[in-house]
Amino acid sequence: MQCAGIVVPGTLTSCNDSEDCRIVPTESQLSIIDRYAHRVRFLDMMWYDWESHLVQSFLQTLAYSSKVLMPNLRCLSGAFMLHLLRPLPGPRLQDITIDSVFKSGKDNFSERTALHVALQTLYSCCPSLEKFRFGTYDHLMCSRIITWDAHTARAASHSIEKLQKLRTVAVPAITKDALAYLGCLSCLISLETHLPTGSDFEDVFRSSRTPLPFRNLRSIVWDIDDWAHVEVFTRIWSHRLTELSLRSKVHFDPGLLEIVLESFHTREAFKYLQSIRFSELSLCPLTTTIIITINTIRPLFHLNHLRVVYFDTRSSIWVDNNDLKKVAEAWPCLEEFSLNDTYGCHNPAPGVTLPGLVEFIELCPHLTTLCIGTITLAGVDMPLDEDFHMDNFEPCRSSVLELVVARYPYTQERRSGSTWDHRLTYFFESLFRLRHMYTYRYPLIVRYHSEWYLLLTRSTVTHLRCHFSSV
Repeated sequence: MQCAGIVVPGTLTSCNDSEDCRIVPTESQLSIIDRYAHRVRFLDMMWYDWESHLVQSFLQTLAYSSKVLMPNLRCLSGAFMLHLLRPLPGPRLQDITIDSVFKSGKDNFSERTALHVALQTLYSCCPSLEKFRFGTYDHLMCSRIITWDAHTARAASHSIEKLQKLRTVAVPAITKDALAYLGCLSCLISLETHLPTGSDFEDVFRSSRTPLPFRNLRSIVWDIDDWAHVEVFTRIWSHRLTELSLRSKVHFDPGLLEIVLESFHTREAFKYLQSIRFSELSLCPLTTTIIITINTIRPLFHLNHLRVVYFDTRSSIWVDNNDLKKVAEAWPCLEEFSLNDTYGCHNPAPGVTLPGLVEFIELCPHLTTLCIGTITLAGVDMPLDEDFHMDNFEPCRSSVLELVVARYPYTQERRSGSTWDHRLTYFFESLFRLRHMYTYRYPLIVRYHSEWYLLLTRSTVTHLRCHFSSV
């Protein structure tokens, strides 16, 4: 953050946490801030913006005053800024998004205290707030990265129950009373939080002050720790949903998963789902047990409005070429299809071959994203002394493919070396009728950390990632 009139002495260009480098703004400096800060409507502050100790000290000084730094601010987003939050929210703020990680050590208590104060006073600082998102979720590691304890949940719930214009709420957890309050808000359209127990969820519906709680809610993301609670949710939910995501802290229960998916086409509330995302967090151990097959997801074939189908488990998934054909027939509007993108599929690898993958893409004209845990290069893997034959493959006249990322087993790369480069280059040139492949902006095959990545261009597909095996 830079402002005319705020001049830092040369001796204070940098400080560490053990030094006292607090900047006390003068009245003239504050008047300069007032002159320009009212123009700010959108503020996005990430970690590299805040890591300067001088900037933190300056804003923390302002935090102890009653002054609102940016009175016309509409949208605020940032990370690692809990102890600097107070001077930023104002009466016109409509959207606040905070991603946070608590550090261990001496700052932990002070940052938590600052967070609780900010959450408890949010309703008075920002009465017009419409979107409240507090992200403590690490999407790379698929796990919670700070503890959102009961005290923090109560502080957030205190403000939520007093905000009347909320349209989007995304917090790790809230109280049962706050959830019941949100059920009465006709403006709420998106909710992301921890799924309460089955009995608490039933109490929310029974105690609601409106006969139709959550009547306009269209998108839900639940963090779950017991699949029995999911069964209760699907049983008593009565209003139409278009997007549903479940992030599980425990392994999928095959029996309850079957019940849940079966309810999606038997209950009116779920018949118009357009997006389904199921994932297991990294808290679950990796296992080779096959949890999801084509029979598991068959009930979803009745939902012909589906555009997004996403399963990311720590277990294994089994599909083959025929299964992909059934998927393409069942979901004509499919735009994103993902199976174990993060963790891959373990033994046994799915029976999807590269020609089967190409055929599936051809059958899905709206497809933009495809991720499958493992694709078998059955027609590609061969001893080094054999020639590479293409007689069994029909050339593909696809205009769909843009990017394929092919990850080869390290042992295969070590055994055959660069011959894979030449063989797969010829394979894809023939399969896709491509010529002069190395004249593209990116090379066809590149090596990165003992893995080979294969790139193709041109298409409506913007994201296609497959982990290949040589089985």
